[in-house]
Amino acid sequence: MSDDQESIELLKLDFERWKFSLEQDLEAKKLAVERKKLAVERKKAKWTFFSVVGSVVVACLTIIGSGLLQYLSARTQFELKAADLLLQTNDPDVTAIKAQEFDFLFHDNMSANWENARKSFKAKQFYTESYDLKSQIAKLLIEHPKQRVQIARVYWNLLDNDDPTKAFLTRVFSSGELPAAAEGPPHSDRE
Repeated sequence: MSDDQESIELLKLDFERWKFSLEQDLEAKKLAVERKKLAVERKKAKWTFFSVVGSVVVACLTIIGSGLLQYLSARTQFELKAADLLLQTNDPDVTAIKAQEFDFLFHDNMSANWENARKSFKAKQFYTESYDLKSQIAKLLIEHPKQRVQIARVYWNLLDNDDPTKAFLTRVFSSGELPAAAEGPPHSDRE
């Protein structure tokens, strides 16, 4: 072979090496780009996963919270209705009996607050004079003026000592007609 041919062959060989190295660099760059794309896709997949899981967790918490709030609301409404039914009377003894009945019937449905309130609730401290009873007594006293003392004595004996209606009777008869009424039951010596 001649020197020209050999030099052409060497140039071809150099060219092929250079071309091969360019292709290797190009493939390495393509591989690096693909790796970056893969890393970006992994990050996207990870964030998509977190967003889906986060949405599911939020949805579950919302459902649980909603159920809990509905349960607590129903329980509170039940307790309010029970309290309303208990307090519909003006008689503290009836209220106490109703409270015991509610406790017996619905003990498991009541909260600890209800239990504590029921135990510490003293109905007599909240009830004032019975206006129905006072109006009944007043009506009888007006309709039967000759039997005023007997009517007062009957009611006086029926009432507890701490009943506010006794104070009402004392006020009615302390107007001078029966002055002894303030110290005790109406006396028959003033009839």
